Amino acid sequence: MRRTSVSAAALAAVVALILAGCAAPAHEATPSAATPPPTPTPTSSAAAAPTLRVPATCDQLASASVLADGFRTKVVAQKVTPPRSPAAYADERVGALSCRWESPERWPGTTQAAINAWLTVVPGATSAAVEHEKTGGWGPGTPLDNATEGFQFCAREQFQLCGFVARVGGYGISGGVWDYGDATYESQSAALHALVSSSIPSVAGLPSPVALWQPTSATLRGASDCDGLLTPDQISAATGREDAYEVKADGGENALSTLEANGLVGSYYCAFSVGTDQGVRASVLPGGASYALATRPADAVDVAGLGTSAYRTSDEIDVIADSGWVQVSASPGSADGAALIALAKQVLANVSG
Repeated sequence: MRRTSVSAAALAAVVALILAGCAAPAHEATPSAATPPPTPTPTSSAAAAPTLRVPATCDQLASASVLADGFRTKVVAQKVTPPRSPAAYADERVGALSCRWESPERWPGTTQAAINAWLTVVPGATSAAVEHEKTGGWGPGTPLDNATEGFQFCAREQFQLCGFVARVGGYGISGGVWDYGDATYESQSAALHALVSSSIPSVAGLPSPVALWQPTSATLRGASDCDGLLTPDQISAATGREDAYEVKADGGENALSTLEANGLVGSYYCAFSVGTDQGVRASVLPGGASYALATRPADAVDVAGLGTSAYRTSDEIDVIADSGWVQVSASPGSADGAALIALAKQVLANVSG
């Protein structure tokens, strides 16, 4: 979480709430160095496909009565739909439970909810991921009364955004409340206390998460940094432009997953400037083929010769290969026509095992 902006863990949640030429010749790809759903019945074996691994519901983590008592005004549960990017589905891929609420009250002069609150429970989240939120984000915060790992932050000088992270019983928890209505430090502290005091004991009482699903056949290796997805030299080779450089990587305040869930499943996202800011964007999610199929836009057209299957919409290509999902997109003028296909082939080569 960030003191001066929305946190890494909060970013995807808040963004999802608020949002709801001549072709360059293609080049041969050369690998680079790799660097609320229904509650499941826990079993002793791995699931048959990516699925929820938190045996609870959002109402069990924070009931309507808890929310009514803790928040200054009414909040209503919302459906959580990630942005259509492989890395944005890392939470779902790892089996996290994502909960979200917003108020009927609007920001003054806008149509956006005044209050946005969230809880995300990540099975298998590491102690390091929790610590990174403290040392690289809110920090130092104050210790939690009901968890030995974690902290909370709600400052009088910046009370509109308050949150917490914790790790209990094999699960990481990230939660918070963002209120740009008639909030006060006292109302925000009460709302945060409601989330902390209800969710942490609920998660602590859960059985250990079931094993993370992995494909039984060949799967993508994935990536853990931008060079593992695509290098500036590879972009130049595909586009004929020499001005490519990295501008955004999947982590910190730019994270698309919660508590570094991307690292648990080999997912990553990176954006590069190629004439324009974030001109080329690449993302991968090993084991994410089902999400690529389920979110295919109605106007997509098939693209031959890429992975198991591929489709294109305007300046974006999605590839399904080895049970994984790769996506490459470009701003107009950055990588048109055959260059975009060349980039998709290159990313697929880079992240393949």
